[in-house]
Amino acid sequence: MRWLFFIVLAALAWLLWKGLIRVKKTSGDETGAPRASDEQQAAPDDTGSKPGARPRPDEASPPASGHQQQDLPVQNMVSCAYCGAWSPESLAFKQQNQWFCDENHAKAKS
Repeated sequence: MRWLFFIVLAALAWLLWKGLIRVKKTSGDETGAPRASDEQQAAPDDTGSKPGARPRPDEASPPASGHQQQDLPVQNMVSCAYCGAWSPESLAFKQQNQWFCDENHAKAKS
């Protein structure tokens, strides 16, 4: 009976620990730094936007690679006849009207 008490105690401690971790993640960043107060967030800065506010889509910065989304070519995706994995058509191998993700899979299927 004593071992049952310790199992229940351990389970409660684990649940408490998981709950505290969840609260910490939702209340601030992972380093535990305090969040800015509501008054500081409500005060406008020189740009007219709130600190921590997300930019609107028209104000969003371009992708890190420097390419606009419209510049990227659209590629068809094909499923490997051997394993079922999806690959871009430009990287896949075609053999007897079947697509393969790898040369080894093309050889194994033939």
